Amino acid sequence: MILTGIAVIFSMAVMSPSTVFSSDDDLIRASLKKFFAALQSGDVTAIESVIGGELLEETSVLLRNNKEYGDYLRSYYTNSEFQVEKIIHVTDGAVVDVSVIFENGDREQFTFLLAKKQMPAGGDSWHIVKQKRLSSDS
Repeated sequence: MILTGIAVIFSMAVMSPSTVFSSDDDLIRASLKKFFAALQSGDVTAIESVIGGELLEETSVLLRNNKEYGDYLRSYYTNSEFQVEKIIHVTDGAVVDVSVIFENGDREQFTFLLAKKQMPAGGDSWHIVKQKRLSSDS
């Protein structure tokens, strides 16, 4: 599973608070919202659109070749709730702590590394490039 299958240790230099912009936080939250909605609906094409770098490389075969994976994700994340707990801007992007709360009350905690990408048509987009599962109640 994308969220639980990758163990990555993040070691990034934290940027000063003056470099943190709320518009970036809004874009980060929007990317994560799209990612979590894709997990809940089992939409692997949408998942691929918001991940990149190392995470895309590690999961591309699973996402593209396992036809049942979307159904698995939809079943696993049905009725779950996602909460962004903390966003820390770092030199190479942002580290984001997220909780997943399941219908039965179990929680899983993850840390994501997101990188900013300038879009050809203008503007910025944030992509999830690494993830680490921190803990699970289940």
